[in-house]
Amino acid sequence: MANLAALGVSVEKRYVTDDERELTELTFTLPKSTGVQATFSAEGFGDRILKIFKKEIQTGDGIFDEAVLIKTDTVDATAALLESTDLRAIIERVITSGGGIEIDGTSVKMGLPGRQDGTDEVTVLFVQTLLGN
Repeated sequence: MANLAALGVSVEKRYVTDDERELTELTFTLPKSTGVQATFSAEGFGDRILKIFKKEIQTGDGIFDEAVLIKTDTVDATAALLESTDLRAIIERVITSGGGIEIDGTSVKMGLPGRQDGTDEVTVLFVQTLLGN
């Protein structure tokens, strides 16, 4: 992930076994804050019921909105971030493959299914897009 170091981004990688499956957990420390505090995860049945009572950001991208549950305290900043079709596509790909993403200012945690040993161009693109590069 040498491209990330050039952007001032540090990366910590660890492997986690959870409920008999292995995840690669990546933690990125960004050189500047995204202004976003949000988690992105798969939307379950219970979440769909709760959405009746609590409003969730809708992007207008039906496939994304159906697949991804967004929890945020920074609604405007998160909505602005999700205007990027590239970013939505990457988030959707991570979530539908069984992973998750958490953004908290300068910290980004990404859980990817399986053991991810090499540099992932999509991950680099995700971080670059977050930074506006």
